[in-house]
Amino acid sequence: LRQAMHRTICLLAITASCTRSLTPNARFKPVQSSRPHCDTSLRGTLDRGFVTDIASRCSSSVVLVTPVDPRDGPRARSRERRGRSTASQGSGFAVRCGDETLILTSAHCLQGGMGLEVSLARDAFEVQHKATVVGRGSDGLDLALLRISPAIAGSLTPLELSPSGCTLGEFSIAIGMAGNVHPAVTLGIVSGVSDFLMKESRAADKEKRGPTTDAPYVVTDAALAAGMSGGPLLSDEGKVIGVNTLVRPDQGGVGNYAISANRAREALLEIMAIARGDMVVPTAGQLTLYLYNDRVNKRSRVEGVLRKAGLNDNAAKSAMMAAHKTGRGAVGTFDLADETAAEALRAKLADGDLLVELERT
Repeated sequence: LRQAMHRTICLLAITASCTRSLTPNARFKPVQSSRPHCDTSLRGTLDRGFVTDIASRCSSSVVLVTPVDPRDGPRARSRERRGRSTASQGSGFAVRCGDETLILTSAHCLQGGMGLEVSLARDAFEVQHKATVVGRGSDGLDLALLRISPAIAGSLTPLELSPSGCTLGEFSIAIGMAGNVHPAVTLGIVSGVSDFLMKESRAADKEKRGPTTDAPYVVTDAALAAGMSGGPLLSDEGKVIGVNTLVRPDQGGVGNYAISANRAREALLEIMAIARGDMVVPTAGQLTLYLYNDRVNKRSRVEGVLRKAGLNDNAAKSAMMAAHKTGRGAVGTFDLADETAAEALRAKLADGDLLVELERT
């Protein structure tokens, strides 16, 4: 009994002690966090619909770019050949160049020797408009400038290239034509910047521009998919901070690359200057006739057409093998004064069902 009474007294003492510690008058100090408080005013940022606003304002300026095999349609020899067309689609967007509205896109969306068509959102991408190439980026920069009829171009609102580049961590919105999703809009942030991926391109850039801290690529985690190349990467103000160009699967979510707005602006000015004749590049004054890789014709047939057009055996084989291995091979080089002869040879090879294109070099 004495032990039981002792236990009861101890329990009452413990209970009284706990009660005092939980009363308002207890000397209790909460633990102070050393971390700064989060600014709750930012919680509503994603609720303001800025992505919806930008998509609404800018999507109509983004176009679908489709290479057109000249052997399709009336020139197709059979239904089988039409079914073997390998043309793929890309994206582009309207930009202002002087008093013209042109289309900026990725050069790899332009398949050599093929024609080009552009489709607009206003027609639900169901009407095709012919486009021509004004020029391509130099030193392998994956950009190209297209011209469409003034009447069609006038219906597009040009997008503005950001004059201040981009900031690490800022929002980025990618727009483009992903497969049958026209258009596709994705949201991410600027994850970083990057130098050229190819050593040759880095060397050519350094020789041309000298040492510079201006990285040519913007890296983002905004998702990119096949067909979105050539589309704009936009800031949260709707200004272009990059031109979508490639995806590196080995880098996971941060393997999406866009050519920076600064480099795109330089390329636009250079392409337009060369097209107007205001700028002379080292080999300007020449035309090169290129033969492009052909997945329809057999190599023996390509060689035969080249020989029939006047090339000797070695020249024909060399051009064919270069096209087969690297995507294109030079058939011949002409002075600008010989443009008529160059065009005649191009037309003869095109009539022979080859993919060929004249390019000012």
